[in-house]
Amino acid sequence: MMASIMLKSLSRANVVGSFTSNLRTLRTRLTSRCLTNSSRRQNPASNQLMSVRRYSDEISNTGIPSGHATQKPTPFQQKLLVWAKMYPSVDKVPDRVSRGQLKKAMDIFRVRTSICMAALVFVFAAMMAMIGRKQRQEGMTMTKVVLEKRQDH
Repeated sequence: MMASIMLKSLSRANVVGSFTSNLRTLRTRLTSRCLTNSSRRQNPASNQLMSVRRYSDEISNTGIPSGHATQKPTPFQQKLLVWAKMYPSVDKVPDRVSRGQLKKAMDIFRVRTSICMAALVFVFAAMMAMIGRKQRQEGMTMTKVVLEKRQDH
């Protein structure tokens, strides 16, 4: 009985030991891969080995790093960029703009629109409350309106 318990504990220790050793080897493999990838990024001669989606420090004529994804903005998106105060006028917006800039301009537009809509809701709610109070002071109630409609039919 005691021998079987010792065998079970030893087998568990072997499983745990093999598991930890597997974790160690996996960690060393991953760190070695990360080191080789970072050394490739730093070495300009080996830039050809990297994927197409790399970010370089070169700046194109639009002011956007050459590896970043760009797109041609629509006229509405150009206006959004101006409203977000990223460019002084629609004429100054470049032909190609980074997706990050467009996303930020859309976010700003979305926030400003929601704030304006909330303000309009409060204004119209206040107007309706004032109209309702005025009609109540004049003696107009919903029951009177319903009774008048029933008498007409």
